[in-house]
Amino acid sequence: MTRARAQNAAAVSLVMTGLLFPALPAAAGNGLMPAAIPAPPGTLPSGPGINFTSAPALRGITMVQNRDSVIVQFPAVANARDFRVLVQPTGVAANGDGTETVTGGTQFCAGLLQHQARERYVADPKTKFPYLFYLNTGEVNPTNFVPQFFNPPPKPYGTYDLDPPPIDEIEVTGVTGPVTVTVEAMDRLCPFPGIIGRVPQKIPLTHGPDVDHPGNPWIDASAVKTFPVVTKAEVVKTYGSLIVNGQGWASGPYVQADPPAVPTFGQPAPANPPKVLARGVVTISPAKAAPPPTKDFFDDFSNARDTFKSLAEPNWTYPREDAGEVVRQNSKWTVYGNGYTCCDTPDGHGYVDAFIADGHMNTILGDWSQDVLSEVSMFPRKAAHLNRTTYLHVTFEVNSFATGRRYWAFTACGANVAGQTLDSAGGLKEQVVHTTFFYEPTGANPSTAGWNCLQIFNRHGNSNAVNQWEGMYRLDGSRADVPPNNGYLDLADYIHTAIPSIAHPAITAAYTNHPESDVVVLVNKPIPKANLPEVLGTNQQVAQTAVTSPINVSPLQLDTPAGEVAWFFSVDANGNPVAPLLDDQQLASPRTKYDLYIRTNRIVMYVNGQARLCNDFTTPKTVLKIADAALGFHQVLYHSSGEFVERMSDPDRGAAYHYRLNSPWIDQRSWDNIGFQENTAPPADFDPKTCFVHKSLGPENNE
Repeated sequence: MTRARAQNAAAVSLVMTGLLFPALPAAAGNGLMPAAIPAPPGTLPSGPGINFTSAPALRGITMVQNRDSVIVQFPAVANARDFRVLVQPTGVAANGDGTETVTGGTQFCAGLLQHQARERYVADPKTKFPYLFYLNTGEVNPTNFVPQFFNPPPKPYGTYDLDPPPIDEIEVTGVTGPVTVTVEAMDRLCPFPGIIGRVPQKIPLTHGPDVDHPGNPWIDASAVKTFPVVTKAEVVKTYGSLIVNGQGWASGPYVQADPPAVPTFGQPAPANPPKVLARGVVTISPAKAAPPPTKDFFDDFSNARDTFKSLAEPNWTYPREDAGEVVRQNSKWTVYGNGYTCCDTPDGHGYVDAFIADGHMNTILGDWSQDVLSEVSMFPRKAAHLNRTTYLHVTFEVNSFATGRRYWAFTACGANVAGQTLDSAGGLKEQVVHTTFFYEPTGANPSTAGWNCLQIFNRHGNSNAVNQWEGMYRLDGSRADVPPNNGYLDLADYIHTAIPSIAHPAITAAYTNHPESDVVVLVNKPIPKANLPEVLGTNQQVAQTAVTSPINVSPLQLDTPAGEVAWFFSVDANGNPVAPLLDDQQLASPRTKYDLYIRTNRIVMYVNGQARLCNDFTTPKTVLKIADAALGFHQVLYHSSGEFVERMSDPDRGAAYHYRLNSPWIDQRSWDNIGFQENTAPPADFDPKTCFVHKSLGPENNE
């Protein structure tokens, strides 16, 4: 549940953004997202052992209240590299070098907006206006690359490091009543404390060509033997207090001009007390007690005593082998972990866990040997029901930064006969598990029983090709309007491309070469029993069957060599692009609030109270025929060692700072406020003119 706001935008940023696209409309009074309100001033903690450094006042702090969390928002501060919210510290020391050490309580940190494109870019040395280029070498060291230009730039040009500002909001969790907190702007990032779980574990790293690259320190993990899951107690012992969302790397500054001799990927960073640049004190409080927002099912994970019990692996009719399955259940959920072990061999290592703490669901996933597609899947122990006229409203919050190999996914799968989807205990009667490249035309149905499914998931955008503006489509298939030049920028030579993904000081256009997020809407048509089980071949693609089930019902919004059919940007009532779909939500924290409105022939997605997409699927093969729907909330991680090398060898996927440096082989998600309600209406501001209507492509798209 967040609204990532770009800050410090200089003149070029503002001109670029206004030139190419209007802003997304502000969230209307649709009741989906509370408005920010001023946070009442508080009193700075004092007493024995409390000695803050001197710092200017930080004013203008606001808060967005949730059921048991609060998003604290604050203005930009010059030269700030991070912000933190201190909750109930027991000790504060002003050090002789001007830094400040905090002990006790919790430090919630802001961190950075994450990006898909690498942090190095080529630009005019005076204006810093970036030029479009690509790299024609693999696994290139970013300190020594030679750009290949799409269009020759005026000489000279320079190479620069992108230095993104911190996010200007922090989500404080576990807030049950009014609490006074201290908000500080800092000159450095909070240290990464490690992935925080229930029990400590050191996970061995499997070495091979994807992780060992002597001579290129940015993708050389040959010195890394293990990477840890740490406990809260270990974090407090190391840093003096609990640190949440610390992103400072163990090997030092993330700016690529200064690579470490021996990089320490995936390791907790040393304590690094900051200099405080500004400070404010406010009182925050959660939203007033209210009925659940969805009536048929809702969980805000406030009951920490609702613990999970382990269950035996079900006797599936068509089990997918080598999945390494774990099953856990509490009063509301059945959770399945797959792929953390594999292949009946003892030399691989992975990790899976799901647990409730601090008022939210935590899921942690490490793929087996950093290679196998793995996932955590959560299903309410209650089926949902769809129809053609009213909507099933599904709501959930999750941290949203996604790549091509790690992301959230939502599924609604079920049999066409009532009572055949969930068993008497609310567990799945048949297995639902994703496999490699499940979204391809020959991908496997996640339902091993061949149920009808609707899927929606976010990924890494158009990261495989630079796309020109003339390659953009309206929803009706016509070309999008080329924006006016207004004599400011040479669109024909350098912009020409999709859309500005970010606002950043003077260099917004550094990311105009592609949107950094996309969302795919996919229908899996049911598979007749006679064609089961699906036989999977290379890359787990369907090898022997009379039916291939995936039908991608998303629009074609870009011409790309990879033929990516997906939602890259939201549209207006004329079908023209408005803004990147989820680029503003590329966050490790805070969480993003999603509201889905689903009929048997339509899905509408709202993000933090804003309408982002509407997708109709009305052809005979795509209209859903599900009697009881099992709703799945999935965390997917696939071949993380492959992602590790892609982060540097692919010029369009070289950033992902937090994943690449701090958690390259393990993923953590925080889920909250999940629920559904049947027979609802869409929000009052929903405009059906923004809906894309899928048309059958026949056998080309499995229809």
